[in-house]
Amino acid sequence: MKNITIQSIELINFMCHRHLTVEFKKNITCIGGRNGSGKSAIMIAIGIVLGQRASSLERGNSYKSLIKSGEQISYIKIKLKNSCNFKPEFFGNFIFIEKRMRKDSSTLIICNENKRTFSTKKDDLDYILDLLSLKITNPLNFLTQENSKKFLNVTKKEGLYDFFLKGTEIEDIKHLHDEARIESNTMKERIQIFEKDIKEINSCIKREQNKIKILEEIRSIENKIEQLEIEKEFSKIDVTKTTDSLNKEIRTLEDEMDHLSEQNNLYSQRITEYNLKVQKMREEIERERSKKENKLNELCLSVREEEKKILEIENDLKSIKSEIIEKDKKINRNKQRKTLEDKDFEEEYKNVEELIKENEDNKIKIENETLETKNKIKKEDVEIKEIEDKKYYLEKQIAYYKKMRRDKLLYFHENIAQILSEIRNTKFKDQVIGPIGLEIELKDIKWYKTVSIILKNIISNFIVFNQSDRVRLSQIFSKYKAGFSIYTASSKNRINFYRNNEYKTLVDILDVKNVVVMNQLIILQNIEQIILIENRSEAYKVIRKDLKNIDCAYTLEGDRIKLVGGGMTDYRHKNLDRHFFETTENKLEEATNEFNEISKMPRKSSRGLLADLESQKESLSIANDKLNRRLAELKQILEDLKEEEDNTVEEERDLLVSQRQELENVLLESQNFINFYNNEISEIRSKKDKRIEIENIQDIHLKRNVNLNRITSLESRVITKRNNITDLLMEYATAKEQLLGKYKNLKQEIIPREKDVIELDILQLKTKIEESKRIGDEKNLKTEIEELKIEKQKKEEIINLYSHKIDEMIKYIEMRTKKRDDLLHKVSEEASNRFKHFTSKRNYIGTLIFNHDDQYIELNMKINKDGAGGKGTLSGGERSFAAMCFLLSLWPSVICPVKVLDEFDVFMDNVNRNCTLKLLLDYFIEKGEQVILITPLNVKELINEHCDVVFLDHNANKS
Repeated sequence: MKNITIQSIELINFMCHRHLTVEFKKNITCIGGRNGSGKSAIMIAIGIVLGQRASSLERGNSYKSLIKSGEQISYIKIKLKNSCNFKPEFFGNFIFIEKRMRKDSSTLIICNENKRTFSTKKDDLDYILDLLSLKITNPLNFLTQENSKKFLNVTKKEGLYDFFLKGTEIEDIKHLHDEARIESNTMKERIQIFEKDIKEINSCIKREQNKIKILEEIRSIENKIEQLEIEKEFSKIDVTKTTDSLNKEIRTLEDEMDHLSEQNNLYSQRITEYNLKVQKMREEIERERSKKENKLNELCLSVREEEKKILEIENDLKSIKSEIIEKDKKINRNKQRKTLEDKDFEEEYKNVEELIKENEDNKIKIENETLETKNKIKKEDVEIKEIEDKKYYLEKQIAYYKKMRRDKLLYFHENIAQILSEIRNTKFKDQVIGPIGLEIELKDIKWYKTVSIILKNIISNFIVFNQSDRVRLSQIFSKYKAGFSIYTASSKNRINFYRNNEYKTLVDILDVKNVVVMNQLIILQNIEQIILIENRSEAYKVIRKDLKNIDCAYTLEGDRIKLVGGGMTDYRHKNLDRHFFETTENKLEEATNEFNEISKMPRKSSRGLLADLESQKESLSIANDKLNRRLAELKQILEDLKEEEDNTVEEERDLLVSQRQELENVLLESQNFINFYNNEISEIRSKKDKRIEIENIQDIHLKRNVNLNRITSLESRVITKRNNITDLLMEYATAKEQLLGKYKNLKQEIIPREKDVIELDILQLKTKIEESKRIGDEKNLKTEIEELKIEKQKKEEIINLYSHKIDEMIKYIEMRTKKRDDLLHKVSEEASNRFKHFTSKRNYIGTLIFNHDDQYIELNMKINKDGAGGKGTLSGGERSFAAMCFLLSLWPSVICPVKVLDEFDVFMDNVNRNCTLKLLLDYFIEKGEQVILITPLNVKELINEHCDVVFLDHNANKS
């Protein structure tokens, strides 16, 4: 039950069902039944209780059409596993959702196991479904009957692409991105409008401030006009132009003087550089002369040394040549003196070779025997291991049976004595019954194995009669870490049941004194409907009759035979080592006898023979090593006898020839050195000393003197012009003093300007006086400015608050869009590969070609290599198989723990349907996800340990 999200669903007065409960115990559940049996109602109920509308399920426009005919109210209750650990203190391990529907209204209730209401809001339901990743609006997860028919018959390429986008939820992502982009662009446009408004407000503020400034300046404008009139009088005596002209001429003369001074400085610098250069060249010539003399002395000395070395080499060469002649004579003498090889060494050499070959043959025989012995030892080890494992298993069984003989209660729990003692010492409101197995005895002991298998999940459990006793008992079990289940019985009265008089049932062989225990066995295990038949073939015949009040049959070995969905199931339980109802004494005696027999069995061992063979092999290896060493010695002796004397003399002669060649090379090298040294000596002696070439600097001295005379003349002209400026300023001062006498109230010094400029200023001031009369009140202007500033501040705050966020949002949207496109291509590529894989299971060649630009999917499936491959060329069954392969290819890209498929196989032939069912089973077994398959066809292919099959009876639905 680990990965089962939808645990169960209960329908009351819903569609054709009076009362139906379906529990989902395995990851894969197949719901079968004839048409009209209400299979699709289960899927519709799941959709309704999880928030879908009736119209979206193609079942009318309101809940009224879903209520069973003749009833006023309908209930749907679903139990979900709280895998997201949502509000664990309230919900615990499970979340219960109930939908109550009346003809004119409906109610949603989200509650816990104790029926405490958590919420009745649709938003809370959506939140829980998001946490559980239950996306039932996705057609990939929730394929209704109508959608199945549309999907299985779809031929348009664009329709497949739409289904792909909706199923992988990429379309939802795109809608979110588009909405976010539109919203951000709208906000950005509003920000731009605000920025434009702020510019306009700034312009308005500036205009209003200028108006206020004009009003403030009006009072001083008349004084300014009067001041300008005075300045106009002063402009008539202005000497600024004249003095400026004279100052300009003075600056020109001073610039020329500066230029001449710079030239003279340059001339003086060049004269100094020339003097330094002459001194440096003289010192360099002296150094080169001394260096050349030293070099000549060194070269002459080297020549004398090389000549001496040549003389010594020539003497050595004469000596070596004479020795070479002597060695040649000796070699010729040795060639004439050859002796016969030693025949004794050759004969011994052949004998040793034969012995080595004989030892190698024996060694190969021993290796073959060793390999056979090792294989034999391996088989013996396997047999010994099996015996030891069997002994270990029997020892455990013997220990268990001895323990059970002492105290049968230990079957239930190692601390069962303490648990029962604490139960007896605890005050309960009512009776506590348990373990249930203690209340049951067998009337016919031969059925001990079958009864133990059927009741193995019940015999350890307890029964109470109220909730408070249940809580107290649970606390005791938790204390001792005991996982006993607790049943709450509602009555102590014996319940009536149908007793089968034709066949032996489980009720017939049980002796149960406690009425409540018998009631629980009937309720929980339907023991009155379990028949016992020793012969398997007889059991098959009875079950095939599909008799009323018979659920299944069990054989003496504990095998269950049952009719499911029109097909027979033969289920053998895993072999149990221990059975509660078995006779301990007999089992103990059997296990002890078997253990003693195994212990007496003799043990074979070939390890001694293996050790002898290894020893023989080692001895042969040692002997061969000695013989090989002697063989090598003999070979060397024979070779030495042949070559010893000749080789020694020839080696000495070759050494002398090599020495002669080396001396000749050294002689040639020394002669080359002498030639090189003589060439260098000649070159040094032919080289002349450098001449000192100095520029004539007389012209530079002359140019410097001319510049000095020119500077003196210019200084005289500058003094004359400065005197002229002084005279003009004295005249200006006299005229200014006269005007100041005229305008005694003048407060600041007048800086004369041109008359036209002053008159223009006067005209502008008079114009301002005229304009100020039309400006208005200063107080109103200031109020308007304050209002504009407040409006500006508000808009700036909005811009500062949102501008950066909008840019970040646009950047984020672009990034997410790129990731979405990458995801789109990745998902489509993976889907293409998976589609090819799934279609190959039928030896078909399937391809999915995605065109994201034109938004279509081209689905091709070739039945054989030469076929056309388009959907139009496929049969109905092949087209449906291709559609299911397409569905399987997309599922890994969708996160949802539950898939529900209704009538997915209606257009398939048997071969394609069987292959599709196998693909579905393999997929959900591997992924561990929950799937509910609804089909009107045969379901016997789905019966296995991983799949539950629920078969709905058409007649039962009406009751």
